[in-house]
Amino acid sequence: MSDEINDFKLRKLDLDDVDGNVNVFNKAQWYRLMKWKDKVEESSGNRNVDYALDLVNSFSVKLGLDGVVRRRIYSVYSGSVDAGVLTGRSIEGVVGASVYVGLRLEGVVRTAEEVSEVCKVSYKDLLRTSKLICKKLGVRLPLLSPKDFVPRFCDSLGIVDDDVVLKAYELLDDCEVVGLCNGPAPNSLAASCLYLACLGCGVRKTQRDVGEVCGVSEVTIRNNLRKIRKTLELDY
Repeated sequence: MSDEINDFKLRKLDLDDVDGNVNVFNKAQWYRLMKWKDKVEESSGNRNVDYALDLVNSFSVKLGLDGVVRRRIYSVYSGSVDAGVLTGRSIEGVVGASVYVGLRLEGVVRTAEEVSEVCKVSYKDLLRTSKLICKKLGVRLPLLSPKDFVPRFCDSLGIVDDDVVLKAYELLDDCEVVGLCNGPAPNSLAASCLYLACLGCGVRKTQRDVGEVCGVSEVTIRNNLRKIRKTLELDY
């Protein structure tokens, strides 16, 4: 039936016969098909909405998000669809970008890499679509600070020593003063300072431990450590 509808749409089914009289059969057939098409499109739209909502719920569970954040994500997705972002893009891709934008707007700290991995969307596509969503919706994402990652990383690493947390914050403050925050990604700098804080406070954590939890490679941590130690003149 869908092929029949497309054929009618292409030919626009002439409603008049060769004598200029209204062809009643063609007219009735046309309106019957158009009514059926509207129902199909409405049903398809509902299915897309249900599918998008299922994706939001699934991704939210994997990322450990609460109901408030989920509602914000779906609100971002709905606004994006109304703004035409979905045109030419997959539902999965727009939902993934909506997840990232919603998280940032709600102040939930997750990296684009994490969202990309969970939502099965390429990193570049995620950032590109997120940028478009922000433009269409007229929103600006708050910047992520390395300090935003410290509580979450400490919790994931099982660090309960307040001295380690305070030391990590102090190191990040010093890095900001000397301009080291301008280069590395916020999560990688936070991971590196947290590792240094553990060393300084005698808490045993390996670079591998920190890297796996923080989503940062050991190579990146070592490169950051070299810069931080040299610039801040640390002896540990």
